[in-house]
Amino acid sequence: MIHLLRTCIPKPLLRAYHYALAFAAAWWYRFPSRRLVVIGVTGTHGKSSVVMALGHVLRQMGVRVGWTSTATLSLGDGEQLNVSKMTMPGRFALQRMLRHMVDAGCTHAIVETSSEGIVQYRSSAIAYDVAVLLNLASEHIESHGGFARYRAAKARLFAQTARTMTKQRIAVVPRELEHPEEYTAYPFRVVRTFSAGEVSDMVLAPVLRAFPENAAAVVAVGEVLGFSRVDVYGALRTVTGLPGRLESIDLGQAFTVLVDYAHTPHAIDAVYRALPEIPGRTFHVLGGVGGGRDRWKRPAMGERAAAHADVVVVTNEDPYDDDPGVIMEEVAAGARAWCTAHPSAILPTERVRIIADRRDAFHVVLSEAQPGDRVLVTGKGCEQAIVGPRGQKLPWDDRVVLRELLRVRNAPSEI
Repeated sequence: MIHLLRTCIPKPLLRAYHYALAFAAAWWYRFPSRRLVVIGVTGTHGKSSVVMALGHVLRQMGVRVGWTSTATLSLGDGEQLNVSKMTMPGRFALQRMLRHMVDAGCTHAIVETSSEGIVQYRSSAIAYDVAVLLNLASEHIESHGGFARYRAAKARLFAQTARTMTKQRIAVVPRELEHPEEYTAYPFRVVRTFSAGEVSDMVLAPVLRAFPENAAAVVAVGEVLGFSRVDVYGALRTVTGLPGRLESIDLGQAFTVLVDYAHTPHAIDAVYRALPEIPGRTFHVLGGVGGGRDRWKRPAMGERAAAHADVVVVTNEDPYDDDPGVIMEEVAAGARAWCTAHPSAILPTERVRIIADRRDAFHVVLSEAQPGDRVLVTGKGCEQAIVGPRGQKLPWDDRVVLRELLRVRNAPSEI
C-alpha cells in the first residue's frame, strides 16, 4: 500500500514531504546536531571502516564520541551491531540517536552518510561540521540514474556543510579526486586533502593496512579537529579489529577463515592486495545483491573472485524481490568467463560452483579446506540478516554461522 501511494504522489510533493519530515524530526529531538561536532563520511568504499576507526581514534584521544554506520552503532557508551540493514537510519531514528549521544555527554558524532540517504533527505536537518569524501566509483548507479547524479548526491553533503555558518565548515577530500571543485567550491573555512601515500604501513594496525586511503582519511580528519599526527598515529596502532572487515574466524583450525564486507569488484581486489601469500588454496564464497542494486557488478565480482581464488563458490546473499537463481548465475558467469579466458590445468567447471544455500556453501568449503588453505567469505561482513522478498529479513550473521560449523568440524569424532 505504501509503495502504491508513493507511485501516485507527484515526486516534487514527495520530496517536499521528506524534506519537511527531516526538519520535523530534528525539531522533535531539539536539534541535537547543533550541540555536537558532526563529521559526515561519504564515498563509495570504506565508509563504515573509516567511521569505526575514527571513532576509536577519538576515544583514544579522550573524546566522548558516538557514531552511526552500516556495521555498528555507538550512542556514546560501547558499540553494537547495526541490525537494520540500513546505512543511514530513518529521519526520526537518526535524530533520536543524535539526541542520545548528546544526553550521554558526547561532544562529537560521526555519521556515515550515504548517497541514497542524502537524496532521501535523511541528512538534511543535520548540522555538519566536517564533510569527508573517501573515493568515488560506480555504485548505486541504477537507483540514482547515472554516475553524474551519484556524484551530485555526494556533493550535496558538502554544499550543506558549507552553508551551516555556525559550524566549523571543513571539507576533507582525496588529493587525486577528479573535478574536486564539485565538492570544494563552497565557503569552507578549511579544505584538507589526503592521499594514501601519506601514511606508512608501519604505523597502522593490520586491519587498516588493507585500505591505506581509509587510514589517511582518518589522519586528515584527526588533524583538522586539532590533534597532532603523532597522536593520531599512536591511536591507529591500537585498532585491533573492525567487525566484518577482514575479520578472522579462528577456532584453532589449521586453515585461515576471513569475513569481509567487500561487495564491489574494487573492494574484492583491495582485499586480495592486503592478504599474504599462502602455501595452499584459496576458497572464495560470494554472492550478489538484488533489489535493483547495480546488476552490472554481479559478473564483475565473479570475475575478480576467479582472478584471485582457486575455488569460487557462488551462493545466495540478499536477493530482495529478484530471483536468487538469476543473481547467482550472473555472478558465476563472470567467474567462468575469466576462467575460460585464462585456461589452466584446473577446468572452469571445477573452479566455479553454485551452492544456493549459504550455510551449505560454508559447510562445503570448510569441509574441503586443508591445512595451509584460506577461506574468504565476502559480501555481508557483520550484517545481521539476509533480505528476501518484500523486505523479509532472515536473521543471519556470516561469522556466527562459520563458528558454528567450525565447532562441528573441530569436534572429536566419537568412536
